Amino acid sequence: MENIKKVSGINGWLLFFSIGLLLGPIILIYRFMMEYKEIGLLSIFMYIILILTSLYTVYLLLKKKILFIKWILGYIVLSVLLNRFLFILNTSYTSDIVREMMYNFLISDILIIVIWILYFINSKRVKNTFIY
Repeated sequence: MENIKKVSGINGWLLFFSIGLLLGPIILIYRFMMEYKEIGLLSIFMYIILILTSLYTVYLLLKKKILFIKWILGYIVLSVLLNRFLFILNTSYTSDIVREMMYNFLISDILIIVIWILYFINSKRVKNTFIY
């Protein structure tokens, strides 16, 4: 019989993603504190949604809840879209450079969403780690 080692735990690419996820609420709170005097109510509301959903996502990650697998798929899309929308709300479009940045952001956002969603759907490590 072969001794097959089952991959599980927060290691590999999941560790890489988790570090970013753990830093997410800290970065969001810092950005909010730096910008809150200059932004409108819609932006404040979006920041609150991002902060709360990121904290809940971190909770699901640390507790290794099975709900994390489904939740993270929506969170990835929500996070990217809301962050981009915040950029649009708080940036002037008078510059060609800003328009070029938006185009580049769109391409990179789509790639980020597709890569991470495929990882979370297909990863054996993810399926073996989030079992509670």
